[in-house]
Amino acid sequence: MHDGRQVRQKPYFREVRYRIIEDPNTALLAFKGGEIDEYELTAEQWVTQSGDDEFYQHNTKAYGTEWSYGYIGWNVTTPYFEDRRVRQAMAWALNHKEMIETICFNLYEPGRGIYHPTSWMFPKDGPEPYHQDLDKAEELLDAAGWEDSDGDGIRDKVIDGVKTDFEFTVLLPAGSETGRRILELFKANLDQIGVICNIRPTEFTVLQENARTHKFQALTMGWGTGTDPATSENLWTTEAINTGGRNYSLYSNPDVDELFVKGREEFDHNRRAEIYGRIHNILWEDQPYMWLYYRSSFFGFNKDLRGYMFSPRGPYGYAPGFFALWKPAG
Repeated sequence: MHDGRQVRQKPYFREVRYRIIEDPNTALLAFKGGEIDEYELTAEQWVTQSGDDEFYQHNTKAYGTEWSYGYIGWNVTTPYFEDRRVRQAMAWALNHKEMIETICFNLYEPGRGIYHPTSWMFPKDGPEPYHQDLDKAEELLDAAGWEDSDGDGIRDKVIDGVKTDFEFTVLLPAGSETGRRILELFKANLDQIGVICNIRPTEFTVLQENARTHKFQALTMGWGTGTDPATSENLWTTEAINTGGRNYSLYSNPDVDELFVKGREEFDHNRRAEIYGRIHNILWEDQPYMWLYYRSSFFGFNKDLRGYMFSPRGPYGYAPGFFALWKPAG
């Protein structure tokens, strides 16, 4: 209400209470027992813990495709990941098939870059997902100067006159079971080609601070794509580095900078799609992130809750979103 006049749709709920339950198993039990009206399930919970009579006694579940992705981001100013060939080698090293089928229960789609293949800005000549090719990964590492010079099984390189082993640390949000399993798989894959990957679970606020201040070698997180591709600008431009944006990887490419400006100034829909498609392909080639998968929305709802709908931004990140939800009184 503004000056006594309704200017925005009113929600159907006077009050919404959030319960923060850090342990996902405890949270699921509370949801099954009817203590919670809405709960976001993990892929594993969707498959293995939400199909029995106990679950459906009070609840139901629904899912939808999201324009969001999980990734491993590289700090491209470190000596490990400043070379694009190394970042490409990382993508060839991961066993993507095992990740999707075993860890993600075949519920996520393989990553293909910043925009989802169903989005209007995904390029017509868009890339195909990576698959594991350890020979290709080793060729790229060799070409980038990372070789096992002393025969100890670990790749190394002389940096500023000092022999440096290829050993890096990736930050992981503490409590992310899916992220942990993916990184453990990645670590095992890298062991096969002489690269040491250390995994460091990190409390999320600390991880965010390290990301903002670029105090990391690699980290794993996720982003959601907005309804307009221009919203990705502060992830990838040089200006975003200088103005405190979210370009945590410190990626800088003048072609990408120029294309984001053109995309912002272009009004023709088809020409805009072409511009952002070019950005997509350049980023895929440069691999400042290793795009792991496109995630899906997995939600459980109490059977009394009505009005939920899905979009590429999930059930809440669009209109009417939350404003469509209602529940019988009493």
